[in-house]
Amino acid sequence: MRLCNYCQKQLQNSENSLCDNCYKLLQFKLEKAARPYWDAGVSYNSNININYWKNGFFREKELNAEEIYDFMYDNFIRFKAVGIKGGRETAYLLMPRFNESLIHFFLCKSIEEYIKGFTGDVRLYTTKKPDIVFGAGGRKFAVEVETGSGASHPKRLRAKVKQLRKEYEDRWFFVVSSYTLRGKYEKFGKTLVRGEVAGEIQKIFRENSKQPDYSLRQRNTA
Repeated sequence: MRLCNYCQKQLQNSENSLCDNCYKLLQFKLEKAARPYWDAGVSYNSNININYWKNGFFREKELNAEEIYDFMYDNFIRFKAVGIKGGRETAYLLMPRFNESLIHFFLCKSIEEYIKGFTGDVRLYTTKKPDIVFGAGGRKFAVEVETGSGASHPKRLRAKVKQLRKEYEDRWFFVVSSYTLRGKYEKFGKTLVRGEVAGEIQKIFRENSKQPDYSLRQRNTA
């Protein structure tokens, strides 16, 4: 269970007052512990199955209040961001993978979700492989999401680019989390900001699919 910074300080100073949200969350934790029939990760009256819960990526507006508190109890983190299709800032509940920043996880999942509107052939990796690999027209494409840490290790970054060129030739690109990072990466390869990603993916499927099935495309709001 994660409390907000204010409430964490309150507890450290032996204060008993909590904000309304954290108080409700604490109350929800106690109620959950008293329910032996509660399945881990899924509220008893939720329509969300365990495999979808493991996805770790939800829009808060698509959840009911009980599901929100359930996820927050299980250490999901509330994160507000603008998705790859632009628009207003939206609140998400995220469960990043091991040792991964919120913005990196958010961009990986947002891009994955958008690609799934065109094909089910998409994989996310946490190993030395690219962050995202997907298929279009019988060929594989790769996406590397960068939040700036890679630019501080140019030798490692050059080695990554060399491997990408070897495996994917020109069928890969960087996605940076901020406009200020573009200049640091575009000298190594094609570099996009989040607002350009949807257009690039559409272009890839348009140019690499003889008969692209656009009916698969979801109307997501990422």
